[in-house]
Amino acid sequence: MARTWLNGQQQAPPVLAAVQNGAAGWSQDDVTRLAGLGAINIGYRGAHKFLKSWRDGAGDRVDQDLTDREKFNWFAYLSTHLNRDMIFSGKRIVTFKIAKLASLDSNTKQHRVDFCIFRDDGKMVRLHPSNCKEALPVECDDPSAVLLEGNRPREVRIDRMTYDGGQGNNNGPFPVAPHGPHGGEDLSTSYYNGISQADAVPISRMQQHLDDRARNWQHHPTGFTFTLDITGGPSVDFKIAWHMYFADKPALQGLTAEGIEEVWVVWVGMGHNCPALYVRTHDREVVVQSKARQVAILPELLASIRWNV
Repeated sequence: MARTWLNGQQQAPPVLAAVQNGAAGWSQDDVTRLAGLGAINIGYRGAHKFLKSWRDGAGDRVDQDLTDREKFNWFAYLSTHLNRDMIFSGKRIVTFKIAKLASLDSNTKQHRVDFCIFRDDGKMVRLHPSNCKEALPVECDDPSAVLLEGNRPREVRIDRMTYDGGQGNNNGPFPVAPHGPHGGEDLSTSYYNGISQADAVPISRMQQHLDDRARNWQHHPTGFTFTLDITGGPSVDFKIAWHMYFADKPALQGLTAEGIEEVWVVWVGMGHNCPALYVRTHDREVVVQSKARQVAILPELLASIRWNV
């Protein structure tokens, strides 16, 4: 559920706007009372079965609104959920959806699918029941940072071929500081809030993804561009969301706190010859390299980036 802007003013998400316009939603007592009127009881196995069925048949759909309970009686599910107090937290539910996330499921290698509960405080609660245990609620302050719908790649037009002194070659000597952030958009807001440990991308997986891209580029030197803007999120060319990689690494969270403006996959040459990430914040530019299960922030490698490969 992406944030929307109108005449320069940030607008409330649709579900929250509906509450502000008089839609009351359902409290925990409401759900328990209304669920008790029927004879249906849905446990975690039934919820998992529905989630799996929807995921297998979703195709290009990124989500489905289940609030009306015609497809899935979430009243019957939440009323007996072991963690229902955490789910409601004294608030009211205004929308219940099933949705694809930006992160990939480690088992299916496809986008993870969760039940997504939107409350009247603007927060989202994620549930992912399995066939053997109940889901632990994950509360998200910024749903657009987690949902696939909120991480669509954006079109970016930035000149990467200009170098200081008019040298015009791919090795330097010194690249001009990158310019033209994404419309002045501030990407520092809560990108790693509400991301569970299972969603965070480990160093080994990011490194493997970068190495795979490097091998493809080296085997197809013509018609394959290595440099790639991934600021907008995962895409066909690079399926890892950068904020999922930054999520559990304090050094990278520090960059996010500064305000991320751009993230690129780049090739570092001049004797280094390795793939890496270029990160631009409000205050600085750095190269992020993952190696030997460690993350290194190396601004000294900026001059070695080959932007035109």
